[in-house]
Amino acid sequence: MSSTCAASHFGVRKARTSRRYAHVGARLRFYTQRVAVPERRWWRGPRWFTEGTDPDYRFSLANERTFLAWIRTVLAFLAASVAVVQLASVFRTSWTRTALATALAISGLVVCTLAYARWAGNERAMRNERPLPFNPLLLVVNVALAAIAIMVLALIVFDR
Repeated sequence: MSSTCAASHFGVRKARTSRRYAHVGARLRFYTQRVAVPERRWWRGPRWFTEGTDPDYRFSLANERTFLAWIRTVLAFLAASVAVVQLASVFRTSWTRTALATALAISGLVVCTLAYARWAGNERAMRNERPLPFNPLLLVVNVALAAIAIMVLALIVFDR
């Protein structure tokens, strides 16, 4: 087996030929050289995933479980948004349903984005043996839920 084929099994693409040009007098000549090019595939994870040392798998799994718990929260926001649009016909005006459903869906989008950022930051910190970073996810969820609760109360009181 050639070295180029063996390298392809270890995440390196088959060697490509690069041409280097050298001027010798008025004549141009080139020679070829085999260069191994690292392969970058999106399903192998982000580039920082290979930094540092692998943390204890229990910590990585706990970090992943926390991420999945935040995703369940996002799914609850989205389910509530769909439920408001489909089932909340008690409001006199349709824009109130739309506003509440939009607020729930946007909250879900923000929490989803911040959940990934939190997971990635914690994973990077564990790999590089640094303290865990601050993430504003809890504050965002609290503010979003408080704003949605105020909207629901206002709609119940004033839209009858």
